[in-house]
Amino acid sequence: MSGPKVLPALVLALCAACGGGSTSPDAGPGGPDAPPVACPDPASAFSWPVPTGPIDVPAHDSWKGEVSTTDPFFSSSSFSGDEPTWIKFSVLLRDPTRVYFQDSSALRFHYEFASAHLPPLAGMTPAQFDAVSLHAAGQEVVLGAVLVPPAASGVRELGVQLVGLDAYHPQFVKTIFDLVVSKVQAPAGTRALYLPVTEQARCAAEAQAWFEANGVPLGTADRWGDGNACYAPGWAVGRLVRSTAATIDAEYLAGAITADDIVLLADAAPAEVPPIAGLLTLAASTPNSHTAILAQAYGMPFSYLRLPEVAARADALVGRTVVIGTRTEWFDSRACEVTLIDVTDVPSADLAAIRALKRVPVLAYPAKVARGAIAVDVDDVGRSDARTVGGKAANYGLLRDVIPAAAPEAVALTFDLWDAFLDQVVPGGGTLRAAIGARLAPHRWPPDMLALDADLDALRAQIRTGATFSPAQAQAIAAALAGFDPSRRLRFRSSTNVEDGDTFVGAGLYDSFTGCLADDLDDDAVGPSACDPTEPDEQGALRAIQRTYASFYRRNAVLERLRRGVDEAEVGMAVLVTYSYPDATEAANGVATFTRHGEVGFAWDTVVMVTQVGATSVANPADGSTPEVVELGLGTSSQTATLRAGSSLLPLGANVLTWDQDYFAFAALFDQVADAWGVGTFTLDFEYKLLTSGQLIVKQVRAVPPPDTTVDVTPYLAHAPTRLCVYQGESSDVFAIHHAKSRWELDSKNTWLTPAAQAQSLLSGLDATVHDGAGARVQQAGAPDSFAGFTHGVAGEVLTDTLRIGTAPGRFVLSADITPRVARNERPVQTLGEQWLSLGVTWDTPRWVLDWNGLPAQRREDQVPLTSRCPDDPLDITGLPHVERTVTVGPITVQTAYYWPKPPRGPIAGYTAPLVRWDETTITGLTASPITLRGYWSQSYRPAHHNFGAEYIFEPGLEDGLPPAVLAELVAADVRALYVREDLDATMLIIGLDGTLRAVP
Repeated sequence: MSGPKVLPALVLALCAACGGGSTSPDAGPGGPDAPPVACPDPASAFSWPVPTGPIDVPAHDSWKGEVSTTDPFFSSSSFSGDEPTWIKFSVLLRDPTRVYFQDSSALRFHYEFASAHLPPLAGMTPAQFDAVSLHAAGQEVVLGAVLVPPAASGVRELGVQLVGLDAYHPQFVKTIFDLVVSKVQAPAGTRALYLPVTEQARCAAEAQAWFEANGVPLGTADRWGDGNACYAPGWAVGRLVRSTAATIDAEYLAGAITADDIVLLADAAPAEVPPIAGLLTLAASTPNSHTAILAQAYGMPFSYLRLPEVAARADALVGRTVVIGTRTEWFDSRACEVTLIDVTDVPSADLAAIRALKRVPVLAYPAKVARGAIAVDVDDVGRSDARTVGGKAANYGLLRDVIPAAAPEAVALTFDLWDAFLDQVVPGGGTLRAAIGARLAPHRWPPDMLALDADLDALRAQIRTGATFSPAQAQAIAAALAGFDPSRRLRFRSSTNVEDGDTFVGAGLYDSFTGCLADDLDDDAVGPSACDPTEPDEQGALRAIQRTYASFYRRNAVLERLRRGVDEAEVGMAVLVTYSYPDATEAANGVATFTRHGEVGFAWDTVVMVTQVGATSVANPADGSTPEVVELGLGTSSQTATLRAGSSLLPLGANVLTWDQDYFAFAALFDQVADAWGVGTFTLDFEYKLLTSGQLIVKQVRAVPPPDTTVDVTPYLAHAPTRLCVYQGESSDVFAIHHAKSRWELDSKNTWLTPAAQAQSLLSGLDATVHDGAGARVQQAGAPDSFAGFTHGVAGEVLTDTLRIGTAPGRFVLSADITPRVARNERPVQTLGEQWLSLGVTWDTPRWVLDWNGLPAQRREDQVPLTSRCPDDPLDITGLPHVERTVTVGPITVQTAYYWPKPPRGPIAGYTAPLVRWDETTITGLTASPITLRGYWSQSYRPAHHNFGAEYIFEPGLEDGLPPAVLAELVAADVRALYVREDLDATMLIIGLDGTLRAVP
């Protein structure tokens, strides 16, 4: 266990004792409650803040004046190579011609380097260094970092960040940016960007147009992330509507957005989202936020669309009815697949049936019962007591049983007190319970939102100020809380019987409040608060309880109960009472998900800890900050810790907790709770704090309900034009790839994949182009039954359509390996292009190939997979591996270049790359002048296993635009194509006009 933590507001920018990694330089956090300061106007006058002149800085092995992007001074990359690397720098304002790049592999923090090696700053204390580096007044040095994208991304960019708690003038930023970039040697074509840290982001965004116009493009380190982000897997069907975090609530109230809609936010998700079908954002959100946790529990898809092509498709579908699906890959939990399918034209009856598959189930919950006391010590309750004290208090009882040192004492106010409170007579006659019932009675799902919201506003106000505890109740509450120090603030936390259960989370639906028991016991209503002199008014415990009670009727909570069929007479608000931990006592706070895979004693547990410094919220940060994400693996004999993302409020190289002992200390607590929770596979959600005293606090545990994985849903095939080409990968040989080279444009029907539907072709039309093996292409389009020899067949889960195409010399068989059933939590709507599609060809006459021994042979059957990724499709090749190969045999040299996909992440045993896109191939020595090929038809590729070589067939006659003289020369030489094998023993064979193979002379 580490010693006490120092609050980040004091020494955050220095953090000389911290360890780990992050994505921003030594920046201190801006206070979330601080009023925004006016940003500098780019057009305003700017002068350098101090006089300038040369400064003598002695040479030392710890710094350089210029670096390359591969310099060993950069921080070490992660094992997977998917995190940015960085190097920190300092610029002395009195000599703005030089940059001091520190050895960031050894010296992680600016203070370590500058106080030892920069004479003007030598010997400064951390506080003195803070004063001259982070604030404009008296600033002597600018601190920053250069970031380089992850090696796996292949992106040719670098980013520059500048530390500072006060907003920099844009002209100052440009001066430093240009200086730093000029001192970094990078590969040709590398683009430099300014990546503002949290404290600079708002003003930089305001000045973005000026920055862009003056050669300082803005970006964020998030731009280098690999793929979309799945905060919650799931699927949904609905109208896709565009909104923003600031307007979604008002649009929901006005009816412009409904619970059946899928919302595309132009920014990150807000702290609270009304009930909707699905959520897509164009900016990164906070992992483990209340929105994410609720989305996971509901099976509601929630994803950040980082990939531009996916974001563009979503934007193009706004206003359409779509089915979306988000899922993570089994081999890498960070790889997120987002699918969008336009179903606007699906028949209404089918669409209604699809919607029915996503109907929200009626909620299972324990109906509240009386306990016989208004309060109970939480040491006397367990998980089965949710019916008397609510889910949060019942689960806290388990924490007290298992880890009492990390779960301080607590009291639960039972449903008995709630019911007694509701039974009071209110002004005007009648009980509070009757008044609530009258307010809620007119509302059904889906409600009139404006009317419901008005009624709930009035209802909450009545509970807070129009009702009161009787003297006897107040006395009983004081007696129940007598074990607490009355001068310390208490936290009154919602604990309903419709949250924190095994089937429903309810995160963020209710509120918790802080109160002071001494304020209720002092016989007056005059402030300040006895627990906090800075509070001018009293903050009594009774007041806090009433406010917690009122939150039972927050809009989203009532909406969830309405749409899930909850009987209001069976539910209520109990309260969990613990000591409150003032912000000043929190060194860190966080939310973790703990997943147990298997049985107790034989398990591999995965823990994802999302942590932030101080009391800055992890779930719903008000300042736009992003937390640290650390993933732990816990086995019976080993454990691992991996930084997934750093806190934006910490320096590069710093962790929120002490690495890695605090993380494993928390994980050990979670593990003990999981052992007591049960057996099998399950996921728990924890909230935790690290106090400045060094104490670990686990303040909450709840189950994350598992999805319903019952496989009994018949999928629906939605009409979607599907464009297919032959897949050029390891799964077939290069002769089959070349012989069967074709292009298919398929139109599928809208249909449920029932046995009756499978008995007929799934195609409504197709357009096929093949080459005939004699240098020409054959094309035909129409309904399937318009093709000669058309038949449809079913063999188990494989559907086949057999046909002939014009004058092509063969019979073609399109095969679709369909999925006849999907799980209830999986997207039920599919497209033809998502099925496993392949092409078989039976040729009228045998074709020459090489057998497994490399000898010429003949065959009539070819089989190849089909793919929707065609090599001549428009494609952003940024970051794709570019492959160049040269093979020479005798007088012939082939120089070919093409692109592979990015290698997959995660635990893979080797990788064989298929072709993504051709660049070009040049063949020299086959004809008098070199032949250049760029097209799909004229080039075929098959990789050897794990890319240890490759095979190619190049057929110049199939290249569009080849000069007639070159074609005539090839015919005269009896050359149709060239077979090339690239490995330890390079091989070339000429394929003659009759298809026979012969050695290169």
